[in-house]
Amino acid sequence: MKLIKAAFLIPVIVLSIGTVPAYASTPDIIMVSEDSDNDDNTQNGRESDMIFEDPEDGAFIDSDGSITTDWYCFSPEEVEILAQVMLHEAGAQCEEGRIAIVEVILNRMKSEYFSPDSVEGIVYAPGQFSNVEESMDLVPSDEDLCLVQDIIIGNKRVLGDMDILYFRNTMLTDGFPTSTAADWGKHRYATFIQDHAFYYQ
Repeated sequence: MKLIKAAFLIPVIVLSIGTVPAYASTPDIIMVSEDSDNDDNTQNGRESDMIFEDPEDGAFIDSDGSITTDWYCFSPEEVEILAQVMLHEAGAQCEEGRIAIVEVILNRMKSEYFSPDSVEGIVYAPGQFSNVEESMDLVPSDEDLCLVQDIIIGNKRVLGDMDILYFRNTMLTDGFPTSTAADWGKHRYATFIQDHAFYYQ
């Protein structure tokens, strides 16, 4: 099999996801403020450089767009589903915000607290992602698909903590900014990136 890192197009079967219950917590993460835009991610006047590499052992992208890792083999269709969910949840946010959404889904796939450990199993789990049907008309671009590829193989990460398993928009759910470091029930607050707060299990 041939290692490829290139844009690919796949037939669009769009699945959707609404706002997910969220949970998280990592002390060293630089947080992107809610009013930051894609070109100016700052927090307290500091430049935010959140994206880092954490390569997955043995991960590679095949010529058909599938991705093999030591823990899971992602089909091109599953890569597309992840891109659709990413766009539905954080399409208007900065790159860091989009990366974090996919990371949470990957974390859930690896977690003992969620099953089955498949993209569809996580995305369609009852009571987790709402309004899944809303993403059915979304068509990920080559750039979106390549970003998801990079996240899966570990070229782009922002959370860097497998225990971060939830996120939510606290302005919509509770009326306070995502930067408010408040736990969500038993779930400890981790960080925020624009419109989403992230929490631990």
